[in-house]
Amino acid sequence: NNQAVQATTKEANKFEKRTSDGAILLQRPLEENDWGRHAMFRLSQPSETNVYEILRLFASWNDGMDEWHFDIAKNIHAKLPPQTCDTCWTTPKNLQEAVRIAFRTEYSLESAALTRIAILAVKQTERQQNMHRLSSFATTRQVRVTATSRCIGTSNPSSHFPPAVVPDVLRSKYRFAYRVRIENLSNDQHVQLLGRYWEIREGDDLLSEDAVDSPIVVDAPETGAVGQLPVLRPNQVFEYTSGADLGTSRGSMQGHFYMAVVPEDAVCLNSGDDVDNIQESDKFEAVVAPFPLVAA
Repeated sequence: NNQAVQATTKEANKFEKRTSDGAILLQRPLEENDWGRHAMFRLSQPSETNVYEILRLFASWNDGMDEWHFDIAKNIHAKLPPQTCDTCWTTPKNLQEAVRIAFRTEYSLESAALTRIAILAVKQTERQQNMHRLSSFATTRQVRVTATSRCIGTSNPSSHFPPAVVPDVLRSKYRFAYRVRIENLSNDQHVQLLGRYWEIREGDDLLSEDAVDSPIVVDAPETGAVGQLPVLRPNQVFEYTSGADLGTSRGSMQGHFYMAVVPEDAVCLNSGDDVDNIQESDKFEAVVAPFPLVAA
């Protein structure tokens, strides 16, 4: 167990991209079937994140760890926080404390089961570090945008053509899923997502002038994201997953979301609904910092 503590703590110390307050984001693994999903959450601040919430998340991300999770809670007489969402902001210090609690508590589990769980925990921490490496973070006018990507496979070319004469449009594509988390950090401002702008680049030299061709541009200022134009109340989060196909194994995305400050009684809309009543002076662009698209 001491080895598990040391290995997991080592991975926790590797988180390089942090916010200005030193926080890191622990995220549910990005899966292929997440494509098109969206949800709203309440934003929890890093200082509010209980170490037992971190343990609950790790258990929920790994089959077979629930018994371990509740064993910990029973032994230290901790009341588990209510489950809100499967992502949370925390600090490296809290993550390390969760690891220490997890592996330095007496258990009713057998040694073999505990060893298996220790391996899962180390792997999960490594996975979190890799997701962090494939993420970007940016804040504009108290709207924080986090974007994370993952390669989920390739699409095969048409079998009706010999490999040498397959048209470019039918050649194998690398399929990437990306999850975007939009947080309203304000305590009194209501904002609405109106649309999105993306620049998608292909090539090994990410964001360089040597990247393959010109970027693919998606400019949709009034169609929201995945068909949604949500209103984010103070300390609310909108999260969605979409995807992109690339002809190369490496690339990048960057852009912004068209946003607007709206009245307290504003309502969420769907793509196609009228947004003409929003004043131009209330609109702004929430930056999405460049994030990599990299096939394993």
